[in-house]
Amino acid sequence: MLRLVVESAKINPPLSPAPKACVSVYFRDIKKKTHEVEGNNPRWNETLIWHLWNRPLRKDSFLQVILQDLGSIKKERFLGLATVSLKPLVKKPTEVLFVKDLTLLNHSMMPTNCTVTLQVSRMTSRDIEKTGDEDHLGVTAREGARQKLMVTSYAVQKELSSKPQHFQVRVKVFEARQLMGNNLKPVVKVVIGGQQYHTRIKMGNNPFFNEIFFQNFHEVPAKFFDETILIQVMNSSVMRFNAEIGRFQTDIGFIYHSPGHTLLRKWLGLCHPDELSKGVRGYLKVTICALGVGDQALVDQKLDYDDTNIQIFKSMLVPIDMAYLQFFIYCAEDLHLKKHHVVRPALEVELIGEKLKTQVQTQTENPIWNQILTFRIQLPCLSSYIKLRVLDCTKSNCQDEVGTASLSLNQISSTGAEMEGMYSGFLPCFGPSFLTLHGGKKAPFQIEEESATIPSSVKDGLEYRGRVFLELVTHMKYRQDNIIKTLSQEVTSIEKQQGRQKYGLCVVFLSCTMMPKFNDLIQFEVSIGHYGNKMDLNYKPLVSTTQYNPVIYDGNIYHYVPWYNTKPVVAVTSYWEDVSFRMNCLNLLHFTRDRLKANLDTLKSMRNLRDPALLPQWEKLLRELVEDCK
Repeated sequence: MLRLVVESAKINPPLSPAPKACVSVYFRDIKKKTHEVEGNNPRWNETLIWHLWNRPLRKDSFLQVILQDLGSIKKERFLGLATVSLKPLVKKPTEVLFVKDLTLLNHSMMPTNCTVTLQVSRMTSRDIEKTGDEDHLGVTAREGARQKLMVTSYAVQKELSSKPQHFQVRVKVFEARQLMGNNLKPVVKVVIGGQQYHTRIKMGNNPFFNEIFFQNFHEVPAKFFDETILIQVMNSSVMRFNAEIGRFQTDIGFIYHSPGHTLLRKWLGLCHPDELSKGVRGYLKVTICALGVGDQALVDQKLDYDDTNIQIFKSMLVPIDMAYLQFFIYCAEDLHLKKHHVVRPALEVELIGEKLKTQVQTQTENPIWNQILTFRIQLPCLSSYIKLRVLDCTKSNCQDEVGTASLSLNQISSTGAEMEGMYSGFLPCFGPSFLTLHGGKKAPFQIEEESATIPSSVKDGLEYRGRVFLELVTHMKYRQDNIIKTLSQEVTSIEKQQGRQKYGLCVVFLSCTMMPKFNDLIQFEVSIGHYGNKMDLNYKPLVSTTQYNPVIYDGNIYHYVPWYNTKPVVAVTSYWEDVSFRMNCLNLLHFTRDRLKANLDTLKSMRNLRDPALLPQWEKLLRELVEDCK
């Protein structure tokens, strides 16, 4: 059984006269409600119970909560609604889900100032025995008869009417990830019962759309359920016959008989209809609902907790390509969290909700792990980031965070484009190299709405917290290795890459304007890693700051530092690994790209095909390209 305790609510701004508040809750289309309580801060502490019978909770189970004022002049006054996901109870059925001050939404799905506090839990047989007669648990004879007739599948169709009825289908397209191809300008084409809709054209392999489409029907239910919904992702920058990246197709009946008549924020696996054997070609996040007269749409709101177990809808004919990501965790350095405190570090790697952790080292700022962490993922990988955390572990817990770092899969892998039956992309790879850890306060993250899907967990702090030396390798074939194992021979092959050289960093301060008012003198510090950081007393101090200067009012709003013709200079010496072999390769690629682009621009500028300089320019382009590729 499912037990819900409706504790209290807050109605803001306060209503006058005082409302008679009532909370209605829907679970699997079964409505329960509390009694009326007068006031702007009503308290019920009332228990509502639903029998699960032979239908256990699923990961997509939810409660829909509606707060109403039944004492208004009208029949009833809507105050707000919200959706509570029951997924935490599926993972941990013995625990209680506390939902405190849950923000309610209005009819426009915008947050209000009204909140509600709830407790949700699952009742065991012992709880039922303590309660006594089951009739007191809120089940009626009609509900009992209805539940006993239900099967475990949620696709239980009602008796269909032979008369035309009004229906509405809504499709909201949020974003796409890991679309297959290069230089994409994707657009989503949605076909609902033969009616076409298009989103705006975006750019890149991970575009953000956030557009919604509506289509009304007046048909017999049987015919309405047989109508199809086709969602195609197209590349608008190529010819139409070759523009399709992937598609997803289903019938409206599948949507209507889903929980709440809705697929709520689900990921669709896109595939090409003529190349099903080549697997998934990208993912699209959508909300699709099919509503009849009297049906209420679910609240489409983001949940406060992360959805770590992502469910992907795709055709059964599309094969799944599995890959194995191996993280070679070698060592770390400069790990310190507080003054006069030596950490007991362990490195935790998180990918798509799965977490693996190295062994905890004894008290040291320079731990040596030499371990391999192996993840099993589906390609293309739906996650955009790999999260790494160094934790300070005590005997009782391992929660104190020393520093964090993130690897963007878009930067260390590529889906590529199809060329002669192959793909030009490459699997995720990184290193062996150091990855810088940051912690402390996070910088203000000013981003556009289209990048709002960037999780807050990848917004690293401002303070340098050390570095971790690691390597990422991806294998397509399964290896008989443990998920976590100790390295042996691989360690000696990477030691040669840890040799260091002396480098100098020189910074010239030219001007300082638009400053706030400071009562004291100010100075600027230049640091790279721990070099130059005067607050870190664990290392040798360096001359890394400017002289103290006052700030002067500029006569308008801000202040400035009066450097005038004398500009301060700060030079900091530091020791880092020699990565010139990587920079040399990168510079060669940049040089080849720049020269090829310049020759192409010159060639395109020749409009006349009979220009005598056209052929020599073409020969020059080919000759230089061959030279650069040698």
